[in-house]
Amino acid sequence: MERKIFLNLPFICVKVEIHLNILEFRDSISNYIIIERREDEWTKIRGIEDEYYYKEFNGYAVLVSRDFPLEKGYIFDNLKVNKLREILHRPGKVKYYITLEITGNYLKTTEEDCLNEFPGIDIVNGMLNDFQFEKDECCVKIVTFMENLEKFKDSFENIIKGFQLYYSIVGKQEEMAIEITKRFLTNKQIKH
Repeated sequence: MERKIFLNLPFICVKVEIHLNILEFRDSISNYIIIERREDEWTKIRGIEDEYYYKEFNGYAVLVSRDFPLEKGYIFDNLKVNKLREILHRPGKVKYYITLEITGNYLKTTEEDCLNEFPGIDIVNGMLNDFQFEKDECCVKIVTFMENLEKFKDSFENIIKGFQLYYSIVGKQEEMAIEITKRFLTNKQIKH
């Protein structure tokens, strides 16, 4: 079976981690065993759970599950990660990587980047074309269609847009909650 078809089967799941801090990434894999250093600069490593491949790019690193077709590794060249850095460096919740999964023709976030359900999520999804907020039993994930691996960069940018929209909505809801509470407290004091 050809690898391209293999990736388009809906039950196959390929993990991709994008690490935005090279030093933190190197530290996180320091206990892994190096199995093979390839000429294409991908390195095969073994951890407690499984084997992976990784490669360092200009300012970020990518770690993929061992079933990722490395001949397609060029899709990770020159990813626009600065906006993702801004999103992941929120006060009190700094994170240095994002974990994604490729399942069939979809790129999606994982439980490691759980989002909370927000009021109006179904209405928002009805308005969106590039991505969706998918609710499952444990969290909300951002999901975008990916025709094939060649479209990874576009789909990755849609994931980033999803995070931007989510945090904008949540931020506005917090502002609204504070404003409504202030009005409530002011009205409550007047009645006394």
